[in-house]
Amino acid sequence: MTVPPECLRGSEPSLADRAMPDSLHGGSMHLVITGADGYIGQRLTAQAAAHGVAVTVLARRPGVRRVVWSLGLPVPDAAFARDPVAGPVDAVIHLAHHWTTEGDEAADPNIGGTAALLAAARRHGVPRFVFASSLSAQPAALNRYGRVKWRIEQLLSGTGEIAARIGLVYGGPRRGMWGTLCRIASLGPVVPMVTPWRQVQPIHLDDLCRGLLLLAGAPGPVTDPAHGVAVLADPEPLSFSRFLSLVARQVADRHLVVLPVPLAPILVILHLVNRLPFLPRVERERVLGLAGLPVVASGDSLRRLGLTLRPLEAGLAAERPGRHHDRRRRALIREGLVLLGYVRGRSPEPALVRRYVRAVEVHGTGIPLPMPGLLAGWPRLMRLVEPLPASRTPGQRLLSERLHIAALLVDATPDGGRRYDYRGESPVSAVLRLFVIVALEVVAMPFRLTLARRIWR
Repeated sequence: MTVPPECLRGSEPSLADRAMPDSLHGGSMHLVITGADGYIGQRLTAQAAAHGVAVTVLARRPGVRRVVWSLGLPVPDAAFARDPVAGPVDAVIHLAHHWTTEGDEAADPNIGGTAALLAAARRHGVPRFVFASSLSAQPAALNRYGRVKWRIEQLLSGTGEIAARIGLVYGGPRRGMWGTLCRIASLGPVVPMVTPWRQVQPIHLDDLCRGLLLLAGAPGPVTDPAHGVAVLADPEPLSFSRFLSLVARQVADRHLVVLPVPLAPILVILHLVNRLPFLPRVERERVLGLAGLPVVASGDSLRRLGLTLRPLEAGLAAERPGRHHDRRRRALIREGLVLLGYVRGRSPEPALVRRYVRAVEVHGTGIPLPMPGLLAGWPRLMRLVEPLPASRTPGQRLLSERLHIAALLVDATPDGGRRYDYRGESPVSAVLRLFVIVALEVVAMPFRLTLARRIWR
C-alpha cells in the first residue's frame, strides 16, 4: 500500500514514556538504584528522572546525586539520606552485578554485597527492595550467574522484598546480552548455536524499566506474598533460533540460518574465538545461561502490575538503525489505513489517519503493529484475524486496544453515528442483517482461533 503524502503532514507529539502510575509523577518518590551505569541501569535511571522520581545512585564513580559504592564495600548511610523534595527512600532497585567465574561460589561478592545492601535498607526502614534476578535463577543452573542469583533470592524474606526474574532483554543500546545477540546475528548467514530449540521469553528494555518502576512504586500486592517473586518476561515463549532469526531480519536486514551444535564443541569454539582479535567476544557464562534457561509463567505477574508488553516483532523493528522515525511513522499510517478501513468499511480520509497516528503516539507505546501485507490491500480481511475478546498474548491485547482507538475515532466522524443508526429498518431487513453477521462470524471463527495467535504474538 502506498502511503498518501498528505498523511505525513502535521505536528509530531512527544514520544516520552507513558502509562506510569500517578505515584511515579511529581517527585513523589525517592529511589536508590545500583548498577545505574549498566545497560538496564542507564535506561531505568533516565525513565525514573523523566517521571519526576528522585534518584540516588550507588556507583563506583562519584557524580551528581551519586554515592560512591561497589559490591563488597560497606554501604554508606548517605545513600539513604532524605531527599529535600521527595523525602526518605521509598525503594531500592538493585541491578549491580559483578561478573566473575572464579573463587568459592558461596563467597561470591554479589551475595555478600547484596546482603550488606539489604541489611542497610532494612536498618533505614526502606519499605521496598527490588532485586534484579533472572529466569535462569535455579539452585542447579548450568552457569554460576544463575546459581548466584538463586542464592541471593533466598535472602529476600521480608515484606516488600521482591525478586524480579527478568527474561531475555532486547532493545536500546547494543550492550550486554542484547549487544552480543546483535553481533551474533550479524555473523551469518549460518551461525552455530547450542540448543537453538530452547524456549526464551523476551522483554523490551523500556517495558522492563516500566515494570521495575511499578514494582518499586505500585501500591498494593504486586507479587505472590508467599514467594516474593515477580516475573518480567513475555508470557508467550518462542525458540531461541526463531528469536535470533527475527533479530537478524529486523535489525540487521539479513536472513540467518541457525545450525544446532552440541554444547561441548560450542564451548571449545568460544574459547578459541575469544582469543582472536577483531572478532566479537561471546561470554561463556551467557551461552551457558541460554542453554539452561527454563520457561517461567509470567502472565499473573504482568496482570498484577497492569503491564502490557509490546509485540516482539514490533519492538525489534523499532530497533533498526537509519531512518527510524520516518519508517515508524509510515508503519503507523499503514496501520491506521487498515484498522480505520476495517472499522469504517471504506478508506479513511487523511485527516482521520493523522488523528489515529497521534492518538497511538500520545496514548499508547507508539510502536507499530506487525501488519501483514495482505491486510493493506484488503482491510476487510481483518475479520479473519481479529483476536477474540479473551485474547491473552501481548500482540493480541495491543491490537484490541488499537481497534478500540480506531472505533472511537470513526464514531466521532460526522457519518460515524449514522453507520449504526438502524431506526426505520424493517424487521425483515434486520433479521437478514443479523443472519449475515452470524454467518460471517461462523466462517471467520476457525481463522480467528488459529491465525490470530500466530500473527499477533
